[in-house]
Amino acid sequence: LVGMAHSGFAISNSVSYGNVVCTTNSNSGSQVGGIVGLVQTGTGANSVKKCSNYGKVSAYRWTGGVVGYVTANATADIAGCANYGIVSATANGVGGVVGFDEKSAIGGKLSDCTKFGRVDGGNNIGGEVDWASALVTDRWKICG
Repeated sequence: LVGMAHSGFAISNSVSYGNVVCTTNSNSGSQVGGIVGLVQTGTGANSVKKCSNYGKVSAYRWTGGVVGYVTANATADIAGCANYGIVSATANGVGGVVGFDEKSAIGGKLSDCTKFGRVDGGNNIGGEVDWASALVTDRWKICG
């Protein structure tokens, strides 16, 4: 739905049924998500809330069912989101809800999120989040 979200964004109550498939096997085939591909630098009331993805999400790396990639200087609350679709990456960085959180940049938290769909990848695969060094998670479920 959104390629890049930046500074002061709020995405809520959004649903995606379409497939997001990037076939480029390089860094340009990265940062792909069912709702948001890239959460870029920015502070403020950044949020992705009550969003669901039902489609397949597939790319080279840094791929998430809801959010693909969160940059090091970004802050965002990701809450009440669900992924029902298959999420896959050829290389690393694939998660059922968030693909890659650079330096645990979310700054807010990931809460009340659920992953129902299958997650496949080369390495660094996570049911909820692929990689985060200090991401705060709260009340989430992996179902499937």
